Amino acid sequence: MHDLSSAPLETFLIGGVGTFGMNMMAVRTNTSTVLIDAGIGFTALRHYGINVRIPDLDTIRAEFGSFDALFLTHGHEDHIGATPFIWDLLDGPIYGTRLTLALVERRLMEHGIPINDRLIPTTVGSFVAIGDLKIELLPVTHSIPDSTAVVVHSPFGTLVHTGDFKFDQDYGADIDTTVSHLAKIGRNGVLAAFSDSTNASRPGRAGSELDLQPSLEHLCKTSTGRVFVTTFASSIRRIQLLISIAQDTGRTIVFLGRGIERNVEIAERLGYISIPPRLKQPLSTLNDPQTKNILCIVSGSQGEALAALARIASNKHSSVSIEPGDTVIFSARVIPGNELSINNVKNKLALLGARVFDNDLELVHVSGHGNQDDLLQMLSLLKPKYLIPIHGEFRDLKCHATLAEQTGIIPLLANNGDRICFENSKGWLGAPIPAKSTYFNDNLSTVIKEQTITQRRAMAKTGILVVICRINRTTRQIEEQPRLITRGVSTENINISCIDDLAEAIRMLLNSALIGRTDEPKALLEECMPDLQHLAKDHFGNAPVILPVLLEN
Repeated sequence: MHDLSSAPLETFLIGGVGTFGMNMMAVRTNTSTVLIDAGIGFTALRHYGINVRIPDLDTIRAEFGSFDALFLTHGHEDHIGATPFIWDLLDGPIYGTRLTLALVERRLMEHGIPINDRLIPTTVGSFVAIGDLKIELLPVTHSIPDSTAVVVHSPFGTLVHTGDFKFDQDYGADIDTTVSHLAKIGRNGVLAAFSDSTNASRPGRAGSELDLQPSLEHLCKTSTGRVFVTTFASSIRRIQLLISIAQDTGRTIVFLGRGIERNVEIAERLGYISIPPRLKQPLSTLNDPQTKNILCIVSGSQGEALAALARIASNKHSSVSIEPGDTVIFSARVIPGNELSINNVKNKLALLGARVFDNDLELVHVSGHGNQDDLLQMLSLLKPKYLIPIHGEFRDLKCHATLAEQTGIIPLLANNGDRICFENSKGWLGAPIPAKSTYFNDNLSTVIKEQTITQRRAMAKTGILVVICRINRTTRQIEEQPRLITRGVSTENINISCIDDLAEAIRMLLNSALIGRTDEPKALLEECMPDLQHLAKDHFGNAPVILPVLLEN
């Protein structure tokens, strides 16, 4: 019988399992605790003004206290976006590749966090010693350069976190290097692999970035107007491909959206993007009615309400408007949960006269995540005893587990919050930790508490009723009829006399409760709230959120 509470080597899937985003995993021994990735995730609460979530900070703090170091696999927001929020939990540095750390540095600076030489770039073949752990980063191919896998060597066995990956055959030399390093790790023995499962249900291999070139070139050549392409701001390889296509098809390039502009600036400075002289043009070029030969790379591929593309689609952008003959290309994966927002933007663009293309019409996007043959190749190279599928919806995790079983590898299906324990070359699921989230408003400046979310849900569902009452300081009674203000409450089938009846019923209820009371109004309101809600439901047919205000005169 295994001890469910502790083992000499433990891993914790804090986020990124069973859902997209919030990728975060901890590795702990008796002497060291390190974190791998710290990402944000989208939410299904956007209509409540809540766009982003991260793993719950209180849970992390309670279980781990702090971390000796953070290792980052690559620079996508679902892997680095939460770095500013867990900064105070890091006792040591952050390790990653040059581009990844440059993107993290920008994010930390936006939050006013002093870095103080705590971002440490790593190179292939170098080891970082953290207590009894030796950790190295190995290059893998993904949609952003400088992507890596993380290899954790411990006295109890070697763990491999693959990061996001695919084996893109068009990057021949890079793939050869990756295969060589992974095969060497596999020959030395891998206890467990934590592997990307995003496309585990898709047969074959993931497509190459270069597979997109023919269709994207065709759309650029045949468009009589401007061409707008929306993709993730951190899809650096895609952006470089679009720059090359713009040059080949006689179009200039414009970048639109703060995230894209900043990431391009960083990637160009570090040599990961090359923009030919005079190809890049300022935003004002889009307003020149005589200039149509433009390719604009624009943010907003997920239908984000505040992103540039959504504002353009709603005719709310201060500098850009869609014209008949323009072409808009969605060159990005649809993250589950964002379908309605994306379709809404597409429909608005079409209504304005744009030609709208996505992968349903033309090959304009390939995934940066490996399909089944890529996953099988990774397993054949690493030859782990155990596979823990991560980074994908649960049905993808199950498909990945099935692939592992077919090759004689033991799958351990886990979920967010699960603890995986290892001892004497054996692995098992231990006692989990709570799998909760911390939510943020649209600009990541304010934490949204669960109570606030509950209140916003309730107000969205039934509206709000404000009840303003004046208490006579001498008689301790409400002598005037309370004033009722409704917002979002369905009152179409209710006449004024019904509202007056409700106000009078509330006055009588509160006056009855006030008899003999000398305590604070707050206690009275808490005591009377169920009865107030019952009265409101009788009059409106449902119970709105009630905000009572008691004034003394």
